[in-house]
Amino acid sequence: MIDFRQCDAEPGDGPNDTHWALLSTLQRALRSLYNYLGSVAIAIEQNQMGCRDRFRDLCHRRDHRSFFWFCAQRDAFVNDQFETYTAQLEHAHVKLIQIAENAPGTLPQPTLLRRWSSALYGDFLSAYSRHVDWETAVLASYESSSGSGADPEFARQRGKEYFIHSWAHIPASRMRSHRLTRDHFGKDFGPFRSIRSAFFYLEMPLLFPLLYHECAHAHLDGESDKATAFFRARLVLTDHLWESAQHDTVLPQRRSTWLELTGEIWADAMSVALCGVGYVAALAMQLFAKNEGVFFERSSSEVGIDELGLPGRRIWEPLELIDERTFWEVRLRITLWLCRDLHGETLDLEMRDWLEGVEEAMEAQYQGGLAAFAECREHFEQWRYRRIVSDKVLEVAQEVIRPWIPRLSRHTAISDAYRISDPVAAAIKRAIGGLHKDIFGEEGVSSCDPGSMRIDQVALYAKWCFSKGALTKLNNHRLKAGGFE
Repeated sequence: MIDFRQCDAEPGDGPNDTHWALLSTLQRALRSLYNYLGSVAIAIEQNQMGCRDRFRDLCHRRDHRSFFWFCAQRDAFVNDQFETYTAQLEHAHVKLIQIAENAPGTLPQPTLLRRWSSALYGDFLSAYSRHVDWETAVLASYESSSGSGADPEFARQRGKEYFIHSWAHIPASRMRSHRLTRDHFGKDFGPFRSIRSAFFYLEMPLLFPLLYHECAHAHLDGESDKATAFFRARLVLTDHLWESAQHDTVLPQRRSTWLELTGEIWADAMSVALCGVGYVAALAMQLFAKNEGVFFERSSSEVGIDELGLPGRRIWEPLELIDERTFWEVRLRITLWLCRDLHGETLDLEMRDWLEGVEEAMEAQYQGGLAAFAECREHFEQWRYRRIVSDKVLEVAQEVIRPWIPRLSRHTAISDAYRISDPVAAAIKRAIGGLHKDIFGEEGVSSCDPGSMRIDQVALYAKWCFSKGALTKLNNHRLKAGGFE
């Protein structure tokens, strides 16, 4: 690794400082990179402090309005700023690799990507994503056949598929797919697929199940003549929503927008069928963090994120209902409904409470929006109308999807490769209980049994356990002190 202390200039020195001209090209590059990353770190810290202040305000007031503005500021941070910071981090990372590899007088060094691409953790994520792709392919083959078995063409086609996984400096995972039907020798090939995970997935296993969603997209039949009943049902829902939109000038008028939305819903349905509550948790984390901010059409140069919703400050203009991202709420509502219908018998009381907590958070945010926009009729009506549209989409989607629930429920346990064994489950419970006691002075309050879960649900179990402990402490502190300092 390169030691920044080899540079003679002080960390704050820049091109206008006296010492700058005395530095070598390598030293200037290192110092520029040092300050570059420092500026990004400061900006992120300032935004985090702003979100933290909003949370403290929420703890003081404990009302829907404060909860709404906390979510809005956090979402604006993730939407407006986080992707920019990620791109800057990618540039700095690549530059540091180039400096390390091109330094004179040294032997070639392993790239700084090694920790991600060669570590045991990274290898597991690659294996996990390949297994997820296989599971979604099996489910798609079941739904593509007329009977209860898999499509007879599945094994033959599956043997021709190529799949790779890598991580990237992106805020969310992405799947890319293409097909080569003939090479220059006239040989047929199956599809080639690549999935790129967000660079922070290795530190956030709670988000692993989102890979189900990306793989499901790769196996969704489109509008071809070969699309089977389950996938044609998606087109039925698309046409219902599109036809309804023709009588409402506020809603998207292009069929492609509704087709994109139903594609997300169908990918969610396949994912929650295979992964259950673990996928709901990952989806809730992503949608609550990354999409609510799009309600506003904003310019950070006009209204700063830290000024959002403060008394006497102008709020950003609302965004028209022309983008499928504005329907994130109905996606989450459909997924919650499907999770209960598909996995209701296996959900313990703790997980049922968690699902209800997500619904309560969504309702609190909606009520907070009504309170926040009470003095602006245009904003108030658009916020209220979005819920009306969400209710209608939910109703139509349930009508179309409900007949397929019995069939999907028969294929929710395609593989037990990542199911937790009893010895591992016992070790997990001891580890979480011990850490909980070290932090909060008492054993974990959650009664969830990891032994009945998959590995991609353990992160939710741990998060739920520690969140309950933290909230209990915060609430006790508030009752004793009358608020937070």
